Amino acid sequence: MNPIDRFLPEGDETETLRTASNSMRDLLQGILKTITRLPWLHTDAGGVFLLDPVKRHLELVTHVNFSPKIQGACETVAFGHCLCGRVAESGKLLHAGCVDHRHETRYEGMADHGHYVVPIRDGQEILGVFTLYVEAGHRYRDDEAEALLDFAAAMATIIRTSGLRQDKALADLILEHSNHGIMVADRERRILWVNPSFEQVTGYRLDEVRGKTPAILSSGRHDTGFYREMWLTINREGRWQGEIWNRRKNGEIYPEFLNIVALKDENGQVQRYAGLFVDLTEIRRAEERIHRLAYFDTLTRLPNRVRFMDELGGLLTRARTAERVQRLIVLLIDLDHFNEINNALGREAGDALLRE
Repeated sequence: MNPIDRFLPEGDETETLRTASNSMRDLLQGILKTITRLPWLHTDAGGVFLLDPVKRHLELVTHVNFSPKIQGACETVAFGHCLCGRVAESGKLLHAGCVDHRHETRYEGMADHGHYVVPIRDGQEILGVFTLYVEAGHRYRDDEAEALLDFAAAMATIIRTSGLRQDKALADLILEHSNHGIMVADRERRILWVNPSFEQVTGYRLDEVRGKTPAILSSGRHDTGFYREMWLTINREGRWQGEIWNRRKNGEIYPEFLNIVALKDENGQVQRYAGLFVDLTEIRRAEERIHRLAYFDTLTRLPNRVRFMDELGGLLTRARTAERVQRLIVLLIDLDHFNEINNALGREAGDALLRE
C-alpha cells in the first residue's frame, strides 16, 4: 500500500499534474514546424511517429504539410518497413538523397525528394522517429545530422514527460509507483511524509523535513502575496496547480509544476494536504536548446536568418506605427568570392573565416 493511500477518502479522485496547456502532440508539432523553418535544410514537410512496442509499428502522431494520401499511407508503419520503420529497428539516423527502393512505397504523383529519418531515443530505448522531406539530391552533412539529433533529444524529453500533460491516469500511477515528488502535510501544513523522488529532487531526506513546513523549499522568487493567494485558492477550491520556483538543499533554484490537493473528511474538514510535483529543469533546458537550434547558426553561434527576419519584422512594424516618422537602416555585409576560399583552401578554412 502506498503511504499516501491512507490519507485519500474513498472515491476521491486526485487531479493529474498538467505541465502545460498544450498537449504532447502540440509540442511535437511545434518542434517539427521549427525544423521546417530552418533555411539550411530546404524542407517544408515532415512527420513524427511514435513506436508502439507491443504492436511493433509506428503511429503518425503529427505532421507538417503531409498530403491526405501520405497521411493515409503513413498512419501506421510496420516495424522495419520503409525508411521510418528501418530507423526504428536500427536506431540509427538515415539519409537518402532521393526516394529509392529503400522507401518501398511510391505514391501517385509523388515528386522525387530526399529524406532524413532521425531516431527519437531515450538512452537505448527507441521512442519513435521523425522524418523530413528534403530536396532531391540534398547531400548529407555531419553538422545537419548533429542538429537533427539534438532536436530528437528535445522530442524525447517531451515524450518522456508527456504523461504530465495527460489525464488523471498518471496521477494514479504516481501515487502507486512514487515516480514523482510527493509530499503529505497535516492541516497545519507540517510535513508528515515525502517519497524518494522528493528526496532526490530536493536533496532533503524525510527526517530533515518532517515536522517542518514547505517554506523550507522557498526560493525567494515569490512574494508573500503569491503564497497567500495560493493558500486562499486551496482553502476555497480544494486544490491549486501551477509553476513555482523552489530551492534545493544545495541552494540551486529550479522550476517545478506543483499540484496541491486538500484532502477532506466526510464533514468537509481538511485532514491532510497532498502535494505532487515534477521538476521542469530538463524541459526548460530542452526549450533553450530548441531556441538555440532554431535562431542561432550552428557554426558561428550568431543569430541566423530566421532570427534576423523576426527582428526586422518587429522593427518595421514599430517604425510604421510610430507617432513620428522613423527611418530604419539595414546594413548588409557580403563576402566576395567566398567560394574561391572553400575551393582553394578547403571548407575548414572557409568555416574559420566565417567564425572570424
